[in-house]
Amino acid sequence: MLRDRARRWGDRVYVRYRRGNDDFAVTWQEFARQTFQIARHLLEQGVRRADRIGMISENRVEMFMFELAAMSIGAVTVPVFAGYLPQQVAYILDRARPRFVVVSGRHQLEKIERDRHPWIEKFYCMDLDAACRSWGALDFAALIADGGVAEERLWEQVDAVEPDDLCVIMYTSGTTGAPKGVRLCHRHLISQQKAMSVMWDVSEKDVYMNYLPWHHSFGGLFERFMTLYNGCELCLDDSRGKDIDRLIENWKVFDPSIFFSVPRVHDLLLSRCRERPEVAEIVFGGRLRFVFTAGAALPAHVEATYRERGVPVLEGWGLTETAPCVTATTKDSAWQSGYVGVPLPGCTVRIDSEQEILVKGPNVMEGYLDDEEATAHVISEDGWFRTGDLGEFTKDGLRILGRKDGTFKLTTGEKVHPLRIETLLVNESPYVNQAVVLGSGKDYIGALIYPDFSNLRPWAADHNVALDDLLGDPAMHDLCVSELKRINSLIEVKYERIRRAVLADRSPSLDNGELTPSGKLVRKTVLSNFKDKIDALFAPRPTAEVIQVEQESQRTVSSEA
Repeated sequence: MLRDRARRWGDRVYVRYRRGNDDFAVTWQEFARQTFQIARHLLEQGVRRADRIGMISENRVEMFMFELAAMSIGAVTVPVFAGYLPQQVAYILDRARPRFVVVSGRHQLEKIERDRHPWIEKFYCMDLDAACRSWGALDFAALIADGGVAEERLWEQVDAVEPDDLCVIMYTSGTTGAPKGVRLCHRHLISQQKAMSVMWDVSEKDVYMNYLPWHHSFGGLFERFMTLYNGCELCLDDSRGKDIDRLIENWKVFDPSIFFSVPRVHDLLLSRCRERPEVAEIVFGGRLRFVFTAGAALPAHVEATYRERGVPVLEGWGLTETAPCVTATTKDSAWQSGYVGVPLPGCTVRIDSEQEILVKGPNVMEGYLDDEEATAHVISEDGWFRTGDLGEFTKDGLRILGRKDGTFKLTTGEKVHPLRIETLLVNESPYVNQAVVLGSGKDYIGALIYPDFSNLRPWAADHNVALDDLLGDPAMHDLCVSELKRINSLIEVKYERIRRAVLADRSPSLDNGELTPSGKLVRKTVLSNFKDKIDALFAPRPTAEVIQVEQESQRTVSSEA
């Protein structure tokens, strides 16, 4: 595909990026030349079909060229999140067992215990310095230099690659257990882009500004390969979604027509637009045609702001295992929170008796790396993939109801396991009977707490608190704040700590429909019965009944993608 695109758009700019205040541009012809030059060197060094090659790098043009070079000769890339800690990097290297590893700089090399991974033959470093040489890394620049196998040998290898050959092992985030390596082939990636070309009006005239990390499926597979397939200009935003000022500065330089982001960064960007009219002019005064969001629920006020400016918000839904998109919305459909559009051409979606969404199509993975049991658990003999998401079909498309295991996402895209927090609340505090942790599509975690009135009665007597006004007494409020602070200190992941809570004024029961016969909360009924209290949890100006837990680490929400 790259060879074809380079012939078609040779002298046009494909990739733009910035280093500090300096701007750089790479044409299609030059991008392809350097990519295939890397492939020639890899072949000379004995890289064979199905060999694995690891990548530990921030988004940068060299990373993209290297990955395409490896894929083009039948090798398999293993992208590793640049922000991983050493133990997380080691976990993936231990399981993927790549022959070569390419890193962006010394800070990535320092995460690797070289003697722990004897199967890795060579390490290449993009920003090589003396310390990297001492460590044992080689210069990435040598892979772009003249040399390598003859062109005839290169094209022979390129032409031998088949659609069903593996091309990438992309690791899941591990939110429901240990990260799993998802095995994807060339046809998985190409089928996705063919389908999207039918649904969206993307062309070579479009300009993408990309910060979504390439170890993640929506940034690395969906967005990046959409530019390759359609001939768009790909502009690399080095803000990484963390530095909004830098993102705006890059926006001014690149003037994108299409912008992909997680909800939290959309929200931060629009907040800056409201605060500073000159930023709004930069964002909305150029060629922006539409934005895309995925990874978590988008707050309605974000979509409304874009709509008021005449910019459609498109959404998609999928998983790493589906390469990644299964459904997507289009510009001619009205946006609704929780609705993710219709299946892509070629994809079939069905809902089973437990409301789990099942998927079949050319985008469904081959399976998990070296884990036949996990693969068999999610892919049936007749090819249906069990997504673990709950949903329903409506006249407006597929509606996502949540994870089968209860997991939800904040606006930052961070995944939260509510059951763990709920269990901790009940187990650690004698004053908590049941709890429902909430926050899907929100900036922070809130909780609806059923008090344990049996234990509160003696406490109330000791503190001279009247039972008929227990929930409204200031001493009760102080007790709740103290308990929540104590329990928050036990929650290692900061974004999973509770920031606000409300108290139920009764115990759950079978009679009021809030408990099952086995004593489990009926979440849907609870959310309906306490809708007003739950709405108050996330209101901009909380009422007096909302218990606020102020901690320094919780006062700001990270914008990391």
